[in-house]
Amino acid sequence: MALYGLRVKDANGNITLDITDRITRFRYSHEAAIREDGSANLADINGLQSIEFSIGLDPLYRGASHKVWRNGTTIHWQHSCEGAEWWHPAPVPSLIFCFLYT
Repeated sequence: MALYGLRVKDANGNITLDITDRITRFRYSHEAAIREDGSANLADINGLQSIEFSIGLDPLYRGASHKVWRNGTTIHWQHSCEGAEWWHPAPVPSLIFCFLYT
């Protein structure tokens, strides 16, 4: 068990992200609607490493309908709801997260 950091597992319990060797802190979250595109400027993250991701708000399947990325100090998200995607059968709202780590 990790004492610090962030460990993300998929629905089968497989670790998909493990940054437990670093101290991680939560910086930002946003609930994105099904077809919402957006961004947030986080000036205080300049020069820091981060991880950005989304989690779908479907109680049966946590696949997200939003792509998330960082450009400079801005976190962007874009819906990917046009048709069924291989990783999610239908669009759902998503939670957008940004964690900083050092």
